[in-house]
Amino acid sequence: EVEVSTLRAEQAEIPALLRQLRDLEGQYEKIRGLFSPQITGGASELWLLPPGSLTASSMGARYDDGNRSPDSWPLTESGFVTQGLLDNGELAHRGTDIAIPTGSYIRAAGAGEVAEVGEDPIYGIYVRIHHGNGYESLYAHASLASVEVGELVRKNEVIGFTGSTGRSTAPHLHFEIVFEGKAIDPLELVRQP
Repeated sequence: EVEVSTLRAEQAEIPALLRQLRDLEGQYEKIRGLFSPQITGGASELWLLPPGSLTASSMGARYDDGNRSPDSWPLTESGFVTQGLLDNGELAHRGTDIAIPTGSYIRAAGAGEVAEVGEDPIYGIYVRIHHGNGYESLYAHASLASVEVGELVRKNEVIGFTGSTGRSTAPHLHFEIVFEGKAIDPLELVRQP
C-alpha cells in the first residue's frame, strides 16, 4: 500500500514535470538558435528598401512628424539581454547587449538620418542614427550595414544584419541610445517583446 501510494503521488507530479520539460526544451531551442547561421525572425513590419532610395521629400510626414524618438525594439525577435548599461562614475558599458543569431535583422528604433556607418576595433561594423530632439542611437557588432551616411530611415526599417564583429565573443547586437550627449538605458525607452 505504501508503494502504491508513493507511485500515485509521483504519477500526479508527471503533468507538471512535462510542462517544465517543454519550457526547458523551448529555452534550449532559443539558445541553440543563437549560434545558428540562419536568418531567423518574421518579416512583418520590415522596411527592406535599397540603399539611398529615400530622400527628405519621399519621407514626407513619416519622417517629419516630430515623433522620431528611438522607442522601438531594434530587432525582429526578442533575443536575450545579456548586459545592460553600466555606469560606475565613468561609463563602463554605454548600452545594452542582446544575444541574437548572426544574420538577424537590425531595425532602426526610430525614424532619423544615418549619421555614421563604419567599422572600428571595439564596435566592429556599426550604424549611428540621429533622430532629432536630442536623440541618437547606435547599433554595433553587425555583420553587414545596409544603409549609407545621409540616408533617411523609417522606424523599423532594416539597417543591417547582426553579427560578431569588433570586440565580441558571440553574435549579439550592442544597442545604445544617447540623449543630449549622455548615454541612457535603452530599456527605459524600448520594451523588449
